Amino acid sequence: MRVFALAGFLFAAALPATTAFADNVVAVSNEPSIRVEDLKRLAAQGHGEYQRIARLLGLPGNKRAWISVEDVDVSYARHHRPVLVTGVDHVRNGQVPLAHELTHILAGRAASHVLAEGFAVYMQDRIGTGRVFPNYGREINAGLRENVQRWNIPVPKNAYGFAAQYIGEMDQMRKRIVAYHIAGSFCRYLIEVVLGGDVSTFMNMYRSGDFQAATGKSRDDLIADWRKATL
Repeated sequence: MRVFALAGFLFAAALPATTAFADNVVAVSNEPSIRVEDLKRLAAQGHGEYQRIARLLGLPGNKRAWISVEDVDVSYARHHRPVLVTGVDHVRNGQVPLAHELTHILAGRAASHVLAEGFAVYMQDRIGTGRVFPNYGREINAGLRENVQRWNIPVPKNAYGFAAQYIGEMDQMRKRIVAYHIAGSFCRYLIEVVLGGDVSTFMNMYRSGDFQAATGKSRDDLIADWRKATL
């Protein structure tokens, strides 16, 4: 265990932080209920998933990334710094979406929230561990079909627009969950079915939003094909 101050970086106040290192991934917390053993496990898992994501993206995977355990309800990535913030309860319950948030850090900004969140959901399913939001370990398409039926939330023809509208709606959680499922399922369809696993071409589309150049089809046509294959 190392104890030192992270003034002006991860925490508002320069308080002693408990830390654990796994190569270039550092887990840190000021929360008294978080033990160094918890942080060691988190750092080791984060390092393994970081390296797998980096390899898929063709990145060297040697830049430092921080996992900060704080008193928060929702995990998120800080895009301006390589910092993943997660909650104490997430650590206790084994529900830290490491692969999801590390994908945000490594992939960078996308042309849309649908592609950004969808790719992160896909990578969590492909690489990550634990039962985490939005599907909590359930197969993503099965979870989508189950939720739209259980909550009577039909997926509209413009499913992409639905996902874009509700991904950030914290006060409409059921539609938000469905939106995340749609985004993750659609990105998986693009990568595995349309592009045959070509992550590099997907990343060009991810950054540019140019579906036509990457696939030869418009976004609307791709959504229509995805609907037929999925719902």
